[in-house]
Amino acid sequence: MKLLKKKLIIPAIIILVILLIIVFSAAGKKGPKEETAIVKLDTIIQKISETGIVKRGEKLEIGFEISGIIKEISSRIGQVVKKGDVLGKLDNSQLAIQYNQAKSDYDLAKSQLDKITIGATTQEIQIAQTTADKAMNAWEASKENLKNVEQVSVNTLNSYYSLSLSHLQATKIQIFDALTFLEEMQRNYFYLGDQTSISVREKIGQAKEIHSYIDEIITEMNNDFLQETADTYLETAKNKIYALTGILDFVKEAVWSANYKNTVSSTDKTSLDTHRSYISTDYSTAVSDLSTLALKKSTETQSISTAKAASDQAYYAYQSAKEALDKLKSAARPEDIAYYQAQADKASDAVKYYQSQLLKASAKSPVDGTVVDIKKSAGELAQALTPVFYILPDTTYYIEVDIYEEDVPKISVGNKAEIEMVAYS
Repeated sequence: MKLLKKKLIIPAIIILVILLIIVFSAAGKKGPKEETAIVKLDTIIQKISETGIVKRGEKLEIGFEISGIIKEISSRIGQVVKKGDVLGKLDNSQLAIQYNQAKSDYDLAKSQLDKITIGATTQEIQIAQTTADKAMNAWEASKENLKNVEQVSVNTLNSYYSLSLSHLQATKIQIFDALTFLEEMQRNYFYLGDQTSISVREKIGQAKEIHSYIDEIITEMNNDFLQETADTYLETAKNKIYALTGILDFVKEAVWSANYKNTVSSTDKTSLDTHRSYISTDYSTAVSDLSTLALKKSTETQSISTAKAASDQAYYAYQSAKEALDKLKSAARPEDIAYYQAQADKASDAVKYYQSQLLKASAKSPVDGTVVDIKKSAGELAQALTPVFYILPDTTYYIEVDIYEEDVPKISVGNKAEIEMVAYS
C-alpha cells in the first residue's frame, strides 16, 4: 500500500515541474510591438465600365405627302440641311397637266359667270345660233354615218360567213369522198369477224354520222341564217371534222397492222393518206375561218362603237350648244347666276387642290439637321407618308448606355461619368 502511493507521487511531481518550466518560459518572452497611425474620413469609390452609343436627338422620318414616282433625290447621306430645304421631288408632270386643266376650267367658268351676269350682245347670240346649227348638222351626219357603219358591218360579216359556208360545203364533198373510200376498203378488206375489222366498221359508222351532221348544218345555215346560230354550227362542224381526222388515223393504223399491212394494196394506202391530208386541210380551214370571223367581229364591233360614240358626242355637243343659245336669249335668272357661281367656285377649289398637290410633291426638311439615311432612289415608287428620308436634328449629343442588372444598385442619378471615345485617343 505504501509502495503504491510512492509510485503515484513521483509522476505527479514530474508533471508539476514541467508545467512550471512552461509557465516561466512564457513569462520570460517580450509582448507584440505597438504602432500608431492618423485616421481620416474619406469616400470609397467604385467604378462601373459599360459600352454605349453616341446619339444626337431622335431621327425624324420624312416622306412625301402623296404617292408617286420619285423624279429627283435632292439630298445625300451626310448632308447638312436647313429647315425648308428640299430633300426630294416626285414626278409632278401629270399634276401639272391637271393643274393647268383646272386653271383653264376656272377661267372658262369665270368667263361664263361674267357673261351671264352682264348679259349677251346681239353678236354673241348670232354666234351661238351659228354654233348650235353646226352642232345639229354634225349630229345628223353622225347618225347617218352610224347607220352606214352598221350596214357595212353586217354585209362584211355576212360575206365572211358565206365564205365559211362555202368552205364547209367543199369539206362535205371531201368527207363524202373519204367515206366512199372507207366503205370500199371495208368491202375489200375489213369484212371479217376479227377485232380490227369490227373496230374499223364502227369507225366508218361514226364517219357516216359526221357526214350526215355536216349536211344538216349546211342545210340549216342556207335555210335560216343567223349569225348567232352560225357561230355554233361552225364551231360544232370544226369539232366533227377533227373527229373525222382521228377516224382516218385509226384506219391507217389498222391498215398497217400485222394482219393487214400485206393485204391492203399500196394504192389504197396512198389513197387513204390522200384523204387524210384533205380532211386535215379542211380542219385547218375551219379553224382559220372561226379565227377570222372572231377577228372581224371584234373589228366591226369596234367600228360600230366608235361611230356610236361619235354620234353620242355630236348629240351632246348639239344639246350643249342649244342650251347655251337658249340661255343667251333669256334673261339671267338668279338660279342661273347661282349655278355659274357654283361652277366657278368648284373650279377655283380644283385649282387650289392641285396647287397643294404640287407642293406635296416635294419633301422638305422640317428642321436643321443632317441626312443620315435615304431609303429610295430616283425612279422608284414612293407611297404617301412612307418614310424616305431620315434626318438627325441639330441637338445636344448624349450617350446611351445599357447597364447590367447587377450594376444598377451601384449607381444613382448625379453620379460622375467618365467617357472615352474609341475613335479618339
